[in-house]
Amino acid sequence: MNSRYTRTTLAALTASLLGVGVLAACGDDSDDADSTVTVTREAPADTSGTESAAATTTSRSDGSGSSDHTDARTSAVDAAGALEAALDAKPGSYAVEVDEEDGRAWEITLVADGKGVEVTVDNATGEVTGERSTDLDAEQREAPSVTAAEAVDAALAEKPGTLDSLDLDQDGGTVVWEATVIDGTREWDIVIDASSGDILRANQDD
Repeated sequence: MNSRYTRTTLAALTASLLGVGVLAACGDDSDDADSTVTVTREAPADTSGTESAAATTTSRSDGSGSSDHTDARTSAVDAAGALEAALDAKPGSYAVEVDEEDGRAWEITLVADGKGVEVTVDNATGEVTGERSTDLDAEQREAPSVTAAEAVDAALAEKPGTLDSLDLDQDGGTVVWEATVIDGTREWDIVIDASSGDILRANQDD
């Protein structure tokens, strides 16, 4: 009797201990589940942080792109635009020189009331940023029949490219426009009759 009772008691205790172990295991699983949920909740915060960083990077990249758009010169003012801006700033004047200065500005020499005025035009915005008095050559003291704007058109029609400079000068006693046009890697010197608009010469500059 005692021996059987003892075996029964041991069996009951063993079963009880197993039950406790199972419950403990379940409790551990529950803790693991809670831990997993916590990690899952933190993940969106990390993801959000990553997206925010990406957005910041994109923003900086976009900002850089905007600057490049301006530096790419898609909005740069050409010779005709610079001439228009300068002449608008000095009504009644006429132009005798056009010079592009290192991609930063145009210097337009005008004759206003018989005096020379060099007007600076911003290459990116087209705004007049300054002016100063300048001397004139003898041939520049009288307005030519062919205007500076017409001379620009004639030079670019002869050699398509970008006008770099234009100057009212004399060539063998004839008043002419001397233009420099850049076509890719080539540079052309073009001489235009300031009375008729005829192309007198178009030579590649070595």
